[in-house]
This record gives sequence, structure tokens and C-alpha cells, in this order.
Amino acid sequence: MKEQFNPNIQSVSPATGQSKKIWKIVTLVIAGIIILGGVSYGAYYWWQNYRSANLVCTQDAKLCPDGSFVSRSGPNCEFAACPGENKLILSEFERLKITTDGQPRQQKLTLPPDFIDASWGLAKNICEAGSYDLFPYVNKTILFTAYPISKKYQDEPLDAWVMTSGDKIICVYMAVRKDSKLAPGVFSVNDPNIE
Repeated sequence: MKEQFNPNIQSVSPATGQSKKIWKIVTLVIAGIIILGGVSYGAYYWWQNYRSANLVCTQDAKLCPDGSFVSRSGPNCEFAACPGENKLILSEFERLKITTDGQPRQQKLTLPPDFIDASWGLAKNICEAGSYDLFPYVNKTILFTAYPISKKYQDEPLDAWVMTSGDKIICVYMAVRKDSKLAPGVFSVNDPNIE
């Protein structure tokens, strides 16, 4: 028998029907990913806002060197800084493994344009040994802060001196205290002789 051609019937190749199924699946998967992403973002946003609005920190307190107390606050429930403390300096001390044990003293000085004077030349060399660069701060007023620390040099107590300009740490070095018999012993933060 001979096949007859009917012009009203369209022939569909099996590949075209399968192609439509694949596109439907791909469309559904993409829509599902978008919906899941939106729901996830919404849940995360709600969680962050709800958590921070209802966050209660523990009510413990930290004793500061000056005798005052500070409590926990903020989204991470960290202790507030003690009077005279600087978070940037504290993080630098943490990086250098320096522990303070007393009240800091401060003074302002202007860095000279040339480091010819022996004490400034020594400071420049000590700072360079600790991987700090003083030259960008020449002719600028710098805040020097001395922190009594627990480290020693030949049984002599040391101070950690921090040079800052605004919110930038310029240099950290260690020196024996004023009343030391080794004065003016000045050391890099990397000095292997510091205990």
C-alpha cells in the first residue's frame, strides 16, 4: 500500500519534541534557582536585622589599667576600648605579641627633614628594622605613645613606643624605661634579645 500525504497533518520530528522538553526543564531549573536565591537572601537579611535588633551581650566587665570598667557592646559583643586605648594600636600589639601592663604616656614631636641627629637617626634605623618607613611623615607632627610592657631586656623593663599620625601607625619600637641603667636602650620589635 502506498502512503498518502495529508496536507493538514504536520509532521513533528522526534528531536524537536525532545528539544522542547529540555528547554522546559532548563527554564524550570533557572526559575527554581532564582526563587531559592531570593528566599535565601530574604531569610539572611531578616536574620541579620532580627539578630542585631535583639542582640544582648553578656554583662561581664573588663577592668582597665586606670581602674575604670568597660562592658561589651556592638554587634560582636566586644569590650569597648578603655580610656586612652586605641583599637588600631591594640591590634598591632596583638600582631607583635606585645602585652601592656600600665598607663600610657604621650608626647607630640615633629619628625625632622633629615635624620642627622643621633637619636633621630637611631629611631629611623630601628623603625626600618621593624619594617616601618618614616619618610612619608617628615616635617609632620607625630604622636609618640609609650606603653609599659611585660617584655624585658637584660632584666630591664621596657616600654613599647608607638608613633602615630592620625589613624595610621608609623612605627612601633621598644626602649628601656627612663630610670633604667641601660638608657637610652632602643630596640626593634624584631630584636631577638628581647625576652
